[in-house]
Amino acid sequence: MKPEIYQSLATINQATEQIVQNAEKLRDAGVLVPNFAEIRILEARQNCSDINVSAAHHLSGQELEEAGEIGKELREKQRVYSSHETTTTATSDSGKDASGENGQCPEDGTEST
Repeated sequence: MKPEIYQSLATINQATEQIVQNAEKLRDAGVLVPNFAEIRILEARQNCSDINVSAAHHLSGQELEEAGEIGKELREKQRVYSSHETTTTATSDSGKDASGENGQCPEDGTEST
């Protein structure tokens, strides 16, 4: 869902720029009165900005929460792999670790080398 959210924001920003550019073209061609065009351009930019600020505020909480969860998972994997590396470096050439057991990879139970 996250890619769709950011894609929607990008689309809104791109559409706003298209509105601004086309309103300026219409103004420059004399089709829109300059003051009317300027107000509508500012309103379009304000709407876009309001959406961006609201979304960023909401998303920052979600992103911080996700970053915390991923960081926790990363630290756990690093701890597991670090202890696995310690075990495999203590393993003798015969494949036995310091306790005399075969070294096993903790994540999948396969034999370590």
